[in-house]
Amino acid sequence: MVQVANSILIHDAGWIALCRGWPNSPLFGPVVARLPTLIDAQEPVTAWIFSTKADAQQMAKYLLHYPSKLKRDHFGRPREGFAAIATRLQSDELCRQATFDGLKALSDIDVLVGVARLLGPTMRHDSEFRKWVLGQLQEARSKTSLLAPLALDILTNEHKTVECCLLDTVLTR
Repeated sequence: MVQVANSILIHDAGWIALCRGWPNSPLFGPVVARLPTLIDAQEPVTAWIFSTKADAQQMAKYLLHYPSKLKRDHFGRPREGFAAIATRLQSDELCRQATFDGLKALSDIDVLVGVARLLGPTMRHDSEFRKWVLGQLQEARSKTSLLAPLALDILTNEHKTVECCLLDTVLTR
């Protein structure tokens, strides 16, 4: 497995396999030491490494940055990290809360909606999260303009109205 992870041809697959099957491998030592500098590294490997090795605060920082990576990568490779992100969010309450706390301070609508969509499956029954989404919905509805503001729904890779994205966050799985 070490040879596969270090292979130039299948480097990504090797690292993802290590994350999934051998998360305690000694190969992660140097990677974990550089984790904060890897936030913009190539996807989907970064999603798997952060999901496996980052503490809750590092993972939250990564998740708050993740929608921006999706917007810059037009070929969809960052989306291949959704499984790793979903697994981490399902199992780590501290990470969910740290991400939600960071989400409240965001102003970029695409990032705000993207992070909310990532948190939705694991936090849709959380009363504080639902109250925050309701507040965001009311704010979006109060803006009077001819066209409804659009945001990128990172889970479907479609542009939708902000209202639709936020409703999907709390109403769909």
